[in-house]
Amino acid sequence: WPIAKAVPVASMEAVADFIYEEIVMRFGCLSEIITDRGANFTSGLVQAYTKRIGTNHKLTSAFHPRTNSKVERYNGTIKQMLRKYVNGAIHRWDDFVNTALWASRVRVHSTTGFSPFYLVYGREPRLPGDILRPYITKEMLLDKRTVADITSRELELLGQHRAAAEFRLKAMGEADKQ
Repeated sequence: WPIAKAVPVASMEAVADFIYEEIVMRFGCLSEIITDRGANFTSGLVQAYTKRIGTNHKLTSAFHPRTNSKVERYNGTIKQMLRKYVNGAIHRWDDFVNTALWASRVRVHSTTGFSPFYLVYGREPRLPGDILRPYITKEMLLDKRTVADITSRELELLGQHRAAAEFRLKAMGEADKQ
């Protein structure tokens, strides 16, 4: 699930605020976070904060970009998306960060075979254009027992899909190592 935020300066304070506001307040404390060795990540403030919230802060290997290749590849994808969205108005790129993130979250990724949105929420999103059509799900037309059965099957299927996505991600990681 990609998360990003445009900040004027990526200072240690901005990093600590980002971890708190965008990660901890949405998902809870992470067991582990991996960052590069930028001064803003290795600062005493960020180290103390991650220690205080019980998050193991790991650093990528210096001068070994393959360690963080998935993140760097994803950053490249977001940059390409932003270039298209700004349409020449490069000083407005920060206005489109959330749009680029949303587009990335709802599209099916070739590596996993699923959209990040589906893997997190267990359903595909209702998209902005969907409000123009009446929204009636098949569940609205069924009795409670049938809905419970469908929900149970969908949760089981979601578990299988998450396992398949994890397997594909691990396979891609192994391929990246070689």
